[in-house]
Amino acid sequence: MKKLHVVIPTTTVRHLFAEHAQANIMSGNIVIPTGNKEGAYRFPDGEVYLRVPGLKHAEKIIVVHSGYPDPNGGLIELYMLLDIIEQYNPRAQINVVFTCIPYARQDKAYYEGELNAAQTLINTLTGRYGVSRVTTIDAHFAHERWTKKLPITNVSAVGHLKDTAAAEHPGIIFMAPDAGSTRRTHIKGATKQRLNSYNVTVDIGNSLSASMNGQTIGVVDDILATGTTLERFYQEAKRNGAKKVFALITHGCNPAGIERIKALYDGLYLTNSINRPEANVQLDKMLWALIIRTLSAQ
Repeated sequence: MKKLHVVIPTTTVRHLFAEHAQANIMSGNIVIPTGNKEGAYRFPDGEVYLRVPGLKHAEKIIVVHSGYPDPNGGLIELYMLLDIIEQYNPRAQINVVFTCIPYARQDKAYYEGELNAAQTLINTLTGRYGVSRVTTIDAHFAHERWTKKLPITNVSAVGHLKDTAAAEHPGIIFMAPDAGSTRRTHIKGATKQRLNSYNVTVDIGNSLSASMNGQTIGVVDDILATGTTLERFYQEAKRNGAKKVFALITHGCNPAGIERIKALYDGLYLTNSINRPEANVQLDKMLWALIIRTLSAQ
């Protein structure tokens, strides 16, 4: 039977396909790339290998990828996969879904010689590989002006995170740790002004500090890397009388940052957009709903 659509998960998102994989693989809707003779997708020297048979009848192909825990090798895997599609089925419509897009925080160039790496990545996918649309989950650059002219759709896991935390902590008050998070989530919070690629200023503000006393606070952010901003927010929240402080994070990019916040905060809600053992908020159903919408779109 002719395959009308194919979903290809890269090695970084297989954990999100476990529940649906068996039935869909048997129907031909999910194509798992073939590894080398040892069944691995990396040679001992670190080079990427994959083979993807069975693509020639697909009219629409969705590639699902997470930029972590291997941002650089993962991009090579993604580019190789797109080159395979281009070579063996150049007529297919291609969509890329990032559960966590790499290089998203490098979304501005402050100095001469710097690169907006996030924009470059999108341009490479759409220009070089002919990707029709790039879909992201809580991308750091969501709603930035430069995204308006590009075929990018951003969806958010914030509602899922908030519902999970509110079910366990009724009355929790949600805040953002900086202006960027406020822009992405529309949750009021502290203001962090990035001066350049290295330096930031943070201001909690009188109105925010006044609402913390005696309350349970949930600070919502997209990416947990070093944890420095969240550490500063926690210190300010406790200084202003917060009873408990929880972190609600979509992408846990750095294991050291995750451990830092787990040790400091009263609790961490972290999605499995990246395959981390600390993840306790599942995005499997959200991802599958997103895939179905993408397949249904013209």
